[in-house]
Amino acid sequence: MISNQKEQKQKTGIERKKGVEMQVFHFENLVLISAEEVMALLDKIEDIPSLPVVATKILKIVNSPDFTVKALSDLIKMDSALTAKVFKISNSAFYRGNSEIKNIDDAIMRLGVSQIKSIVIGISVIKSFKKFDQFGLDVVEFWKHSLAVALLNKTIGEYYGFKNADDMWISGILHDIGKLIYCLYMPTLMQRVLSEANEKKITFYQAENNLLKFNHCNVGRWLCEKWGIPKRVAKCVEHHHTPPVNKFILGDVTNDIGVCHISDSIVKKAKIGNSGDYIPIIDNNIWEYIPQEKMRAPEFLEKIKDFKKEMTDIFNLFN
Repeated sequence: MISNQKEQKQKTGIERKKGVEMQVFHFENLVLISAEEVMALLDKIEDIPSLPVVATKILKIVNSPDFTVKALSDLIKMDSALTAKVFKISNSAFYRGNSEIKNIDDAIMRLGVSQIKSIVIGISVIKSFKKFDQFGLDVVEFWKHSLAVALLNKTIGEYYGFKNADDMWISGILHDIGKLIYCLYMPTLMQRVLSEANEKKITFYQAENNLLKFNHCNVGRWLCEKWGIPKRVAKCVEHHHTPPVNKFILGDVTNDIGVCHISDSIVKKAKIGNSGDYIPIIDNNIWEYIPQEKMRAPEFLEKIKDFKKEMTDIFNLFN
């Protein structure tokens, strides 16, 4: 545990990572600064990764009263690399129909608007961080973990009949995104939290609680707000380690948060990817509003029996 500090000290410098100049905060001492103070620091950074224009516009257009499939199709076509990936995914074994998809309109019809939105956001988020060199994390393993949580979120959400399963997919992609912000802009802090977790064999989140007054969930919510990600997703990112004890606190988004908490734990236990963490214990309060026995039902176990293989196939599509 870090003792109280009389003053806060941090150094700010410009560093070059893989040829990219970026602003980095180095702390002389690991300081107990508040969540509000760290957000104020991050707000000063000018080179925060941004979502591609296509993804940003899609987030707006899918909720527009004037929405049309043609408008969505035209947006995706603005990015040739994105278009190629959408074709690749829509023709994959996971989504394949009776015929090959050769145009974006057909891909949208096969996958559905919500799923297309989720896929585009997922591809865009990964793309936004690709040019940076993350410190302290294997970024390939990090995205494997995030995509696995996204897929399991969607699978569980659909099984329970949640109407917003595709938003839950986006929540899975973004749930640990705050850790990448640590890596990019507060690398010494990231190293200290990872060391604390490894030395004491505790979770990353527990290590943050030992050392800090904020955590990667706060930072992830901040980035969601910067990017204009739906508030429902941002709340899931913010609370996935601390699901509410009941639905009276945050409303029906509680289900999303609970599922993300469960998926995160299952994926870590299954050792799919690595987000720099140890396996957390699932919060028992979750079973108050998500029936545990339903997840043990034969039909659900059958649904996820090939999860690891499906996850590998999907990860290959996104890279």
